[in-house]
Amino acid sequence: MKFDPLKTFKDKKIIVIGDMMIDRYVYGASTHISPEAPVPVVKIMHEKDFPGGAANVANNLAILGAKVYIAGIIGKDRDGAILKKLFQEKKMDISMLMEDVMRPTTVKKRIISGNNYQLLRLDYETTAPLNTEFEKKITKRIVEKIPEIDAIVFSDYAKGLINQSFVRNIISNAKNKPVIVDTKPAHIKYFKGCTLITPNLKEAIEMSGEPREILKMGKTLVKMLNTNVFITRGPEGISVFDKRVNHTHVPTMHITRVFDVTGAGDTVVSIAALSMACGFSLTDVATLANYAAGIVVQKPGTSFVTPDEFNEVFELILKNEKPGKSSKNGKR
Repeated sequence: MKFDPLKTFKDKKIIVIGDMMIDRYVYGASTHISPEAPVPVVKIMHEKDFPGGAANVANNLAILGAKVYIAGIIGKDRDGAILKKLFQEKKMDISMLMEDVMRPTTVKKRIISGNNYQLLRLDYETTAPLNTEFEKKITKRIVEKIPEIDAIVFSDYAKGLINQSFVRNIISNAKNKPVIVDTKPAHIKYFKGCTLITPNLKEAIEMSGEPREILKMGKTLVKMLNTNVFITRGPEGISVFDKRVNHTHVPTMHITRVFDVTGAGDTVVSIAALSMACGFSLTDVATLANYAAGIVVQKPGTSFVTPDEFNEVFELILKNEKPGKSSKNGKR
């Protein structure tokens, strides 16, 4: 991998399809318990909004230089306006972002006290299925845009946007562009024929029905979906399975502490999309994504990798990273 990754990533065109939301952090101080109930009283000091869910994937991509196209649904409300502003600040294309007056913009509000200690999370959302007319409109816009782009990302948080007919329509029109998927186990069969899925270990167990063995999980998912598979395993790294069911494990080698896992999966998806758009090998894709996610989990809250941090990651890989070990059952 002897190249400048950020120059290679720059201006790659990626459509991010999924559940757009706001991660809202409310910071305060808690010094006593309420006399009304055994709960802490928090004196609010300030709030901060970040792109969340699929919007965090888009944010990661934009920060690393990609041209991002947003495809999703938000409410026609104050929070929807805030989210659009966050997109526009990063110069993302929102022509495929639609507003629905019948649903709220999804917001996850976290109450943070003291040394970034999360006391409570409040979710404002609906998971009602997408209106048929909205589905037709957004599908048409995405299909028309596909010839111009380099990769497609599905970031599915099961908030109502994703259904089988919608997914099948997009994948069938993907025109050999990489389709990278992060989805919930209940929706996994929608994505047969995609390029890559990226479940974490818990999700892979549920998707595959294999409770113990990584090799069986990966092989089952490859055969079920005819796709490449990354099983992300936190501090243990990423297990990589290609469509021929060859297995490689990419270990994590540089995490000093895990502060907050929020957004780590989004980072993996983002780096994978950019790397696959550039034609990198699966092992190189996993190595870059693994190191980047290792940076994110050492930060509080919804986080991302900055260009400077990514360059540091790349230097670490060049100097220290050995290729992942292949299993005896497969080749690199």
